[in-house]
Amino acid sequence: MLNKKFLSSNNTEHFIYGVMLIGLILVFWSPIGMMKISMENTLMLYVWRGITALFCWIVVLILFTASRDARNGILATFNALSTWIKSLIILFFCIGIISASLAFHPATAFKGISIDITLLLSVLFLAHYFSRFPDHVRWLIGVVIICAISYLFVLILNVLLAHFYFPPKIAQFNFPEFFLRQFNFANPRFFDHFATWFLPILCLPLLSHNYSRAFKVLSLIAMASLWFVVIAHSSRALILEYIVITLVLGILNHKILIRFLGWQVLAVIIGALLFYIIHNIVGGETVLARNIFANQDRWSLWAKSLALAAHYPLLGVGELNALYYLKDYPHNIILTIACQWGVIGLMCFLLVGLRAFRRACEYMPSHKQSALYFVAFASVLAGMTHALVSNLFKLQLSQFSLVFAMGLLLSFIPELMKNNQGIQNSTQKKCHLLVMALCFVLIILLFILPFLYQTAI
Repeated sequence: MLNKKFLSSNNTEHFIYGVMLIGLILVFWSPIGMMKISMENTLMLYVWRGITALFCWIVVLILFTASRDARNGILATFNALSTWIKSLIILFFCIGIISASLAFHPATAFKGISIDITLLLSVLFLAHYFSRFPDHVRWLIGVVIICAISYLFVLILNVLLAHFYFPPKIAQFNFPEFFLRQFNFANPRFFDHFATWFLPILCLPLLSHNYSRAFKVLSLIAMASLWFVVIAHSSRALILEYIVITLVLGILNHKILIRFLGWQVLAVIIGALLFYIIHNIVGGETVLARNIFANQDRWSLWAKSLALAAHYPLLGVGELNALYYLKDYPHNIILTIACQWGVIGLMCFLLVGLRAFRRACEYMPSHKQSALYFVAFASVLAGMTHALVSNLFKLQLSQFSLVFAMGLLLSFIPELMKNNQGIQNSTQKKCHLLVMALCFVLIILLFILPFLYQTAI
């Protein structure tokens, strides 16, 4: 009786939310990879992060299958969407499944689509959860604070220890670059993607009166930690993000924007001062040393991606299969969908994205005093801007981050907020078996495909 009561109560929703937060920490640090693999083998560290993320997604899907409340939340959020948007989402994934069946490497394509659908289910669940328990976003912020501050501490400690205690001949190479790659698991941009989604959300305690002073101070330190690493990475995408945020939200809500930018500038100054101190001790490169307009080989990659999309216009080459043709991913969300999902999938994505942006702008007047809505909008705006110049939606940590940001923004759908008490209707009950079957199929695919076939990371 106790177990039945637990599984049918709101406790399961809180438990799943907690598991997803733990998953965020695990994907951030990938502890198995840190313990088992030599730090010189950064590629295997990247593989271990992928395995860790895969395990976390499987656990989340199992919980969705077992929890009726979780399925109610997913169905309630999906039903709150307009018929037009629901039809486009279903069509989008139908195109993806057909494309995957015809792909060069179907196992890789189906693994990618399985993760994409899992992301969608997670966003729908979190949207319903945040609409019912908006105050619980503080737990998300707390986890991000722990990750950001601990990462900065470990990174600086390792850099300083290496600089002062390694032999002189070894100490001549660029320690900052080495450790940034070491703790980024072979991808020097993973932390930038984490910062993209969570820098705006970390600003919430500083914009709200509902948080203690200690929480506000920790949020500011975490923001400064993220900006420190962004400066060390010489990342320019975040500059573009905040230009877009300033232009869009300056029109929609300039009062909160001024305070938001003020706190971000203060965090940048603190992060820059800390980097200046570390830089003077160990050396390294800063964003000022880079040509801000340099594109490296992106223009060539984008041209090849466009050509690939032109050769496979209808269905594309299949999810994650661009790697087999380009030896890389397009690093642009529009080109990625165009060459992997085809023109029909691209049109579905653009229509949903543009409709969502228009609705988010329309809802702003009714939430002008809501700092939570502002940071949720800013976070998704930053993420979608960054996705235009990077591979944001593919990396595992970014995927685990985006579900929280998008779920938080989606929780403000008026239909969802009004109907929180009416999620037990007969139509949704008939859909429970469908959701359970979908989750079960996804679990099987994520268990089998990566381990029986050599799929792309």
